[in-house]
Amino acid sequence: MKDNQQVFAVGKMCRVFQVSRSGYYHWLNRNPSRREFENQELPTNILEIQNGLKEPSVKLIMK
Repeated sequence: MKDNQQVFAVGKMCRVFQVSRSGYYHWLNRNPSRREFENQELPTNILEIQNGLKEPSVKLIMK
């Protein structure tokens, strides 16, 4: 929806997708969850391990 705000009205998109406008704006402005944050770091951690910059640990593997 965010990508289409220039083309379609937010209110109309909310009706089509059956979500409230307030719910959409709440979701849009929320802080990333811990899981989202960890997922963003994952590619960097993998590359560091592959390049020998970081030792794999049980903690990293088990996450």
